[in-house]
Amino acid sequence: MQERAQIASRYEAWQSIVEVQRWWRNFNGPHAVLDPKTIKNCHSKLMKTGSVADSKRTGRPSTSRSEENIKIVREMFTKSPYKSTCQAARESGLTRHTVMTALKSISFRPWKPRYCHEITPEDCDRRIEYGEIMLRWHGDCSELFDNIIWTDEAIFHVGGFVNCHNCHYWAEFDPK
Repeated sequence: MQERAQIASRYEAWQSIVEVQRWWRNFNGPHAVLDPKTIKNCHSKLMKTGSVADSKRTGRPSTSRSEENIKIVREMFTKSPYKSTCQAARESGLTRHTVMTALKSISFRPWKPRYCHEITPEDCDRRIEYGEIMLRWHGDCSELFDNIIWTDEAIFHVGGFVNCHNCHYWAEFDPK
């Protein structure tokens, strides 16, 4: 606000955009840029209203951040965090944009679940057995391991396939 007032007053005194820009560069450094439209806008605001502050915006009031909508969305996603925003919009009668805005205002964000196989005490014995079998095979046929391509590009699911690509839940913090 103070800079706007200085710009407007200097333009009023000097009546030159170039002089105001030159002063601005001396004041803020050689790479500081001040657009001529900014200078004229600051000056015209000062002349019309007596202030360089922005005028109050008019238009439709925002209902997406109303306390009532935020309360509805918070209750919905606290009860069932796996709900999609489209489903929540259908159930509540709100728009999807309103649901997303409300989630953002209560600091909820989508989290992807990380599924992993639970390791049981029997798994330790199975791993030792597998290692012993592989060592025996290596002793019997050492070129077997030269014919195996070892990569980390494949995902092997022990208890079945779980596609979690489109799974997410909404919460403030990742409960891991």
